[in-house]
Amino acid sequence: CVDVRAVCDMPEPVSLKAVKANPKLADMALVTSMRLSVQPVTKEEWLEVCRMGGLDDPPL
Repeated sequence: CVDVRAVCDMPEPVSLKAVKANPKLADMALVTSMRLSVQPVTKEEWLEVCRMGGLDDPPL
């Protein structure tokens, strides 16, 4: 079981297409797996997705 809650709004949506097109996220589970369920995300991946969404000071 995973406990998830929103802590702030993402200024711009980040599409799956954009994630797949970003070479920094090529090894991300979201890109390499066919399942769109709860998956691990590294700190570096999280920061890159937040940067793509325009979030300057992302929560960690």
